[in-house]
Amino acid sequence: MIAQDLALSLSAPLSRPCATHPPPPPPERALTRLTAHLFFTYLIPIIPLILMTDGYVSAWRTRSFPHTMHLANLAQKRVNLERARDGEGEVRWKWESGRTRHTWPGGHMSWVVGRREVS
Repeated sequence: MIAQDLALSLSAPLSRPCATHPPPPPPERALTRLTAHLFFTYLIPIIPLILMTDGYVSAWRTRSFPHTMHLANLAQKRVNLERARDGEGEVRWKWESGRTRHTWPGGHMSWVVGRREVS
């Protein structure tokens, strides 16, 4: 998909519209028209490419599910250590977790909810 988008962007200046062409501009306006053509052909399509790349990189940087659970257990241990230091009792947590599809075909979301158990 990325290769198709890139090929289309690179071949865009070579394509011609189906309608009849207006007469060529006077020589003094040729540079302005060329600059505008290059701007709208190459620079504007770069913005969606940058946003798409940012989305892919953000998805690759997300933590795995076991790593998320490991961090949650570390947080529980830290809270218990702080409470023990202050002379308070241990706190128990009930962890619920899962994985839900939000967008077909590959959009999955892992979630973790920690609830303090009342004793």
